[in-house]
Amino acid sequence: MMEGERITLSRAFYIALCALLMCYVMWYAGTLAIERERAATLYIGLSCTILLFHSFMGRNYIFGLRSPLLNKTLSLAFMALALASGIYFFVEYFDIVYYRMGVGNVYDLVLGTIALILTIVCCWKDVEKWLVIVAVAFMAYAVAGPYIPVPLLRHGGLSIPALFRSLSADIPMGIFGMLTQLAFTWISAFVILASFLRALGGYDTLFNLASYMVKRSPYLVPQMGVIMSAMFGMYSGSAVANVVGTGIFTIPMNKRVGVPAKFAAAIESVASSGGLIVPPVMGAAAFLIAALLGVPYIYVCAVAVIPCIIYYLVTSIGVFCVTRRYLDLRRAQEFLKEVPPVRAIDFVRTGVPFFLALAILIFLMAYYMLDPLLACFYTLIAYLPFAFAYNYLLVFRRSSSGGFRAYLGDFARRLRTSIEDAGSLAASSGVMLATIGIITGVLTITGSALRWSMALTHLVGYNLVLLVLVAWLIATLLGFGVSATGVYVIAISVLLAPFGYFVAQGVLGGYIIVHFFVFWIAVLSAITPPVAIACATAAKIAQESFGAVSWESVKLGLPLFLLCFSFFTWQDLLVWSPMTPVAALVLVISSISMPIAVYGIPSLEEVVRSKPLRYFTRALLGFLSFALFLLKPLLPMYAEYAMAAVAGGISLALIALEVRAFRRQMRALGLAR
Repeated sequence: MMEGERITLSRAFYIALCALLMCYVMWYAGTLAIERERAATLYIGLSCTILLFHSFMGRNYIFGLRSPLLNKTLSLAFMALALASGIYFFVEYFDIVYYRMGVGNVYDLVLGTIALILTIVCCWKDVEKWLVIVAVAFMAYAVAGPYIPVPLLRHGGLSIPALFRSLSADIPMGIFGMLTQLAFTWISAFVILASFLRALGGYDTLFNLASYMVKRSPYLVPQMGVIMSAMFGMYSGSAVANVVGTGIFTIPMNKRVGVPAKFAAAIESVASSGGLIVPPVMGAAAFLIAALLGVPYIYVCAVAVIPCIIYYLVTSIGVFCVTRRYLDLRRAQEFLKEVPPVRAIDFVRTGVPFFLALAILIFLMAYYMLDPLLACFYTLIAYLPFAFAYNYLLVFRRSSSGGFRAYLGDFARRLRTSIEDAGSLAASSGVMLATIGIITGVLTITGSALRWSMALTHLVGYNLVLLVLVAWLIATLLGFGVSATGVYVIAISVLLAPFGYFVAQGVLGGYIIVHFFVFWIAVLSAITPPVAIACATAAKIAQESFGAVSWESVKLGLPLFLLCFSFFTWQDLLVWSPMTPVAALVLVISSISMPIAVYGIPSLEEVVRSKPLRYFTRALLGFLSFALFLLKPLLPMYAEYAMAAVAGGISLALIALEVRAFRRQMRALGLAR
């Protein structure tokens, strides 16, 4: 414990609750001693209790009540009810499943309703208000079904008691359904492992690595946001968390070296949103995709690698084109002098436990084909003692004059941070997916998911292009108010069946194309106006107009919006074949060309003096990039390769000239090494 730091009784109790949830998850991971459905019931009770304790400690307020006494009283009462409902369904699981499913008794209904309401309350105050609004709207739709005049939306309807029972006491559905079970197992296990990796040196390792790369050149200063966001995304599942976690450092840094505020915020928005497609966490989507497709989790992560590389390559080139005009080299050099020197051996030495844990995790899932739950359990068991001994012997003793007692205090503080983060994130994940489970439960109970899927199939008339456009519109509209994971789950439940015809006919190489398409749109919803939550957060940090940041984010991310459609035109990108490297290379060339077409590049002005000819060159690059992204089915193979060669040649030549000009400028200012 740090000197002078005090832990109050309430915080100690909170840490104990988080430790209890963490131990419960890891106990199940190591033993698989009970049914997953049964275990998820107690998990939701503990999750609600932890989030309600946030209100007791004054972090937020239940129902917006500002009275501390009333807030604490309600928090304690709700915590007792949450625990009681979780324990009840845990104890009564077998009787409910085998004897009372679909009918239930008064205790099932009352305690199920309590669990349902508390889940919604916790999601509202701690996770996402828009998701609660959507969930409540779907519940109202389930009750009002017979009175809706539109035939497509009308259904038989449910009474309020029947709805509450179906979404809670009928355990395999609603708040205790498959999504909650995934949150309890795979997602919570990874959240716990990521929390320990982050607190015990992982974040320091990634920050040192980014600092080491940036100190090589002043030009790389604006790229630090891209590098840190990609690394932070490895264990973060939220675009907003990525923006806050890295943007509070990178946005002021970019402004300081001359980058306008709107561009600094846009860079962080786009880079942080991409953190949701960085394996292994991928914003919880990888777990859901693997579960819905019935494929190994490691396979989903492997498929995501190439799109992830393209995403950050596009962002990096876009940042290059934007910041090259504004970067003040002298100010950048002054900033780099203030960055503490980092040697390669420093981050290698401090990062050994972190990278070893990742290697063990990947090895267990890829070679031994272990379930992600077991792989996380074994990795954590191996990581903790190794990190304790290694950090003391090779890190702490080199950087601190304190003895072993001081190290124990520092290690205990880091463990406490890990436990608090793990408990809070695991609880939030459970409540969020339980709330999404309400929406999918209503779609299932009312039969709306199947009916809407059939209507969509008839609407598009088995036209794949039209279906893709409608799917894009649906996912984009959902993204205006719901998180990426929520958009993915809701949209895929309606869209999967219409795409099934094209998979059966061999037009699509597999359902994984549809899953990645929907999730990619959900990820980009964080930078899609008019909501664009990542842009809103970054604009607040940069003290810039939300509209300006959103517009620059869309321009910077334009190739990324086109890339999701290329999943259908270049199916080899996701469905691996001998043509996968070719598809990846062509899309990389397209991705490099588009930012130059959108923003231009100073070297183009030096090479081409005529302004109309410069616009023509940019328009040509834009057309070639667009055609390579989307028009592959209409082009002969030789035309694809010729267009890729032209676009790649022009783009790489301009980048090479720009790098040479940058080096000349560095020498002229006396900053070259």
